[in-house]
This record gives sequence, C-alpha cells and structure tokens, in this order.
Amino acid sequence: MIFFLFFSCAQTESPDLLSPWPTDPYLLLKRCEKEEIEELQITCRVQAASDFGAINEESIGADICSKIKSKVWNEECHFRLGEELASAGNIMAGFLHCSHSGFYAMNCFTHIGRRKDDVFKDNFALANKSMEEIQESHAKMLDEAQKNIFNVPEKVKVSLLKDLTAQFGISVYFGRGSLEYSPADMNGLLGAAMRTGYAMEAARILSADGNASVENIIEVWNNPTHVDAVTATNATLHGRYHSGLISPYEHKLAKINLQGGGTRLISENPQEDITIAALEAMYWLEQTPSESFIPWMNNRSHLIRLTAAKLLRLSMTPELRKNPRFIQAKSEADGKVLWYFKQTLSKKKHRIKKPQ
Repeated sequence: MIFFLFFSCAQTESPDLLSPWPTDPYLLLKRCEKEEIEELQITCRVQAASDFGAINEESIGADICSKIKSKVWNEECHFRLGEELASAGNIMAGFLHCSHSGFYAMNCFTHIGRRKDDVFKDNFALANKSMEEIQESHAKMLDEAQKNIFNVPEKVKVSLLKDLTAQFGISVYFGRGSLEYSPADMNGLLGAAMRTGYAMEAARILSADGNASVENIIEVWNNPTHVDAVTATNATLHGRYHSGLISPYEHKLAKINLQGGGTRLISENPQEDITIAALEAMYWLEQTPSESFIPWMNNRSHLIRLTAAKLLRLSMTPELRKNPRFIQAKSEADGKVLWYFKQTLSKKKHRIKKPQ
C-alpha cells in the first residue's frame, strides 16, 4: 500500500516536470524554480531570459542572467537576451547584452545585424525634419551605441557603427511615400545612407505602376515630388539581396552597407551617388530584368560602371550571354568591368531574402 501511494505521488509530479516548457515567460520562470537538476534549471533560465527579451522586458531578463553563476551560461544568457531585445526593437539594449556575451560577442552582434530590419521603423518621420535635426538624431544614436558596444576590437565597433548609419539612413525614407529629396542631399556617410533609402523608396513607389527604372528614379530625384498613393502599409524590405561581389579594383573605394547584405560603392557627388543607389535599388526589385543594367556598363563614371557590371553579373541568365546588346557592351568594356564576367558565382553570392 505504501509503495502504491508513493508511486501515485510520483506519477502526479513527473508530468509537470517533464512536460514542455510554457511559452509565457512568467510561467516559464516559475517552472524554472521547480527544476531540481541544476543544469536543467540553468538552461530553463536562459530560455526565460530570452523570452523576456522577445517582449522587451530587459530588466527582468538581465536579472535572470545576473543570477546564473556559470561564466559560460551567463554569457549565453546575455547572448540570447541581446538577440531578442534587438528583434523586439530595443537595439541599444541588445548591443549592451551582446557586449556581455564574452567570446561569442561578435556572433551576437552579427545576429543583431541580420535581425534589425524594423528597428528604425518609425524614423521616416525624420524626413520632414531639417538636416540639422536629422544629424542631431543620428549623432545621438551613435553616441548611445558607442556606450553599449564594448569587449570587441575597435575595427569591429567602427564597422557596427557604420552599419547603424546605413540602417538609419534607409529608415528615414523607406515606406514613407515621400520623395522630397532635401535630406538625402546631405554629404558624408549619412547622406549616402539616405540616398540608399531614397532610391529604394522611389523604386518601390514607381514599381506600383510598372514605371521603376534607374532613369526614372534619377528623374524623380531631379524633380522631387510627394506620393500618397503608396504608403507604409504595403511597404516591405523583402527583396533581392546579394552578399557581395567585390572586385580587386574596389577594395580601396568607399562603400556603405546595404539592407539585407552586401555593400555599394559611394560617391561624394550626390548626383553620381543617387545613380549608384538607383542601380542597387533596381537590383533589389526582384522583377528587374538583368539587361536593364547593360546601358550603364560603359558609363563615364568608373563607380557606376563597376556597380552596373556587378549587378549584371549577379542577375545574369544564360540567355543574356547571347544578347546582342550585352555582347556589344562587353566588347567595349574596360578590364575592370570585364573582371566580373570571369567570376563563377556560388549560391551564397546571390540570394533572395524570403519573408519570415
């Protein structure tokens, strides 16, 4: 009888401890305290901290991590918390916890870079502001980021700050429905970042009526207007991206990161730079045919030539090699342009970013 009672009690307790963890972080945290095996309790707490990060409860997640004494698991806790906070829109707190993730801090920062598409989703209100106000907001963001990024090499920190600038600039325009270009006429890296966003927004708006092209983006830039028909409600950053195809002739040229991966060349001349940004924006539109880049292969600007050749190579189809226009343009191209067409691409070099 005593054995039967003991067995019955054991049967009532075990299902609770062996059942799947709750998806509610508050219930999960209570569950963690019931775990009698230390290793299971630690992994449970790491998951709880991550789940609190996903709902932007940074202080609760940080408190959970602080109570994990194992160095490895404490760093893992900060890693997971940092990732989820960034995904929830709290990128600065994400940076802070990545900085506490020890040996894997760099991986943590990289993951944040891939998950922050919507971090600046409200920034397009800045396009109504003056250049001074936009610069002030950008400087404030960089200052906060610098305080939260540490335990990484200086060059890594600089790269992260440049990536933030790229994302910030894109977010000023993308999805807003406005093509007033004044802020995007700004000099420096921030200006180039905003021209990237401007070109993507122009491509998005123009594509609604089937009028997207490099030429039309430049035309809109030269004759700015406001468009109400296409707004943020159907704006999505999902499109065609590339992880980069950088020729040896580009290594010393100025670049800026692109949304989703890869880089683009930048020019100090805004008119030349908007052309480069427009080429990249048209590549981003999945429906853009590769032959649309052919006319730009022999442009007088070497930056435009290199950009067009790269994008043409990345989007090239077997049929295009037989295209008379391509054959003619290739016969007139210089050696720096021809370099791209001698390269064999792997799938990693050319991908479509799919909606999650």
